[in-house]
This record gives sequence, C-alpha cells and structure tokens, in this order.
Amino acid sequence: MAIVGSIVGATIGAQLGVNTDPQQPNAGSADEIIESLPFFGTLALSEDLTAATSWQPSPQGIAVSPDGAKLALLGISPKEARTNTFGTANDITTITATGTGYAVPFTNPYGAWWAEDGFSLYYIASISTFSRICKIACATAYDVNSATGATALRTDPLSASLPSAGATNGDGTKAYSLSGLLVLHQYSMSTAHDPTTLGTDSKNIAIGAIGTGRTVHWSEEGERLYVVGSTGYEEWTLTVAYDVSSATSLGVTDLSTLVGSAITSAFIRENRNEMYLTNAADEIRKVTWTG
Repeated sequence: MAIVGSIVGATIGAQLGVNTDPQQPNAGSADEIIESLPFFGTLALSEDLTAATSWQPSPQGIAVSPDGAKLALLGISPKEARTNTFGTANDITTITATGTGYAVPFTNPYGAWWAEDGFSLYYIASISTFSRICKIACATAYDVNSATGATALRTDPLSASLPSAGATNGDGTKAYSLSGLLVLHQYSMSTAHDPTTLGTDSKNIAIGAIGTGRTVHWSEEGERLYVVGSTGYEEWTLTVAYDVSSATSLGVTDLSTLVGSAITSAFIRENRNEMYLTNAADEIRKVTWTG
C-alpha cells in the first residue's frame, strides 16, 4: 500500500531561527540544519498489515526490538503483553504470534516501551483517578513472553485526567506520564529503573491538538521528544536532555488521513526513519519518511 502524505515545512532559516548565510560566522552546515528539523519531507505508508492483531485485539501499546526481530504488543482485550517475531527483520507483513504472552496485572494498560537493555517493558495503568507506571521484568531481552513479574507505583493523583501514555529516560532516572488533558508530567526515580522509587511530579508541559494521547517517545540522546496521539504527533526539541521544562515545540503533524483509523499506539525508530502504529481497526502499519 502506498498512501502518501506530506509535511509542509517552513524555510530552514525561519523554522530554526538560525542564520543560513554561509558567509556569516554562525551559519551551520547543511547536515547540522537538517538534523535540527522535524520529520521533513514526505510520509509514506508502507507494509500495511491489515487485521494483523487478530490474535491480540484492541492493542494499546507497541514496541520493536533494536534489531527489528521482535515486536511486543500490549492489549486490553485480553489484558496481555506478548512478544511476536518477524519472519524477515523489520517487515511487519511477516509477523507471527509467538508463545502464550504474559497476563498484565493492574487495570487499563496503555503504551509500551523497553528499557535500554531490553529486560524491562514499561507501561501505564490507569485506575480511578490515579495512574501507575508499571514495569514487567523479563528473563530474556525484548521478550515479554519470558516475563518473571511486574511492579508498579501509584503516581500523583491526576483528577479525572487519566493518563494514557508514558516513558522513561535512557538511564532510568526519570519517568513521564501523559495525562488525558494532554499534559506531560515529569518525575524522578531515586533508584534507576525502579518505579517504586518514583518521586512527585516536578515539571510539566502542555501538548498540542493530537487527539487522545497514545505514546511518548524520546530520542536516544534526549534532545528530541515525540508525543503521538490518536490523530497525529507533536515534536519538541530540548536544550537540556530529558528535561521537559527546556522543550520547544516544532508543531503538530496530522496523521489521520494517512493511518485511516484512530491511532491506539505508536513506536518510533529514528535510526530507520520509521514509525510503527496500531489503530482502532486492529491493524499494524509502518510509516516511513524521506527528505
């Protein structure tokens, strides 16, 4: 399938607020300027796998291993996390269900993201008027079918604004929860990768019109933040890595036409220019971009 959409970009100088005149001493190289841009170019929907989640309906979280060999799905009907395998790396048309999965504890699981070493899969659980950041420990890297147990901690009460997405930073000392009112909250963990040591909400930013929040994704160095919702995503740059108080928005990009049905979860692989998506039609889709 080749549905194609476009992201309209402003001129490089206006978008970045930098001098692009090569005669001036503060002009950046072409590579530096391009690196500072948001997804810039044409988005194309590729490798659409329709009804691929029939063995795990209502997916609310998706995460891909770095080698493109495994794909974890988190579902709410049934409430289960399962690692699935690619017959051909990175090709979602070759995904097959693997193992029996892991029955996820806690109510209303949303979002899914791996710790850097792949031995922990995180997700958000919403209960009444508060949330939990949960961690599933795995015996085998990037294989939630090998789960040995789960831990969680109640975070700050968020009124009627239940969270639907979360993230942790690279070293596991910070955690993030996206509320139903599209406010991204930042927390600290006194012990890395241990949600039971989660501190109070210290910083937060308001996210733009992306529909219902679905996924929070950090770039490897923490200088970029992507927040994906049911209709699109917003990209941010940061002057202090993983610190939302230093974030500047690069704007919202609509994905509703491209994806066709409301997005229920997303996973971004910047090193491959790819975004994996699940939608309300129980499909897995992979969006690629060029530019």
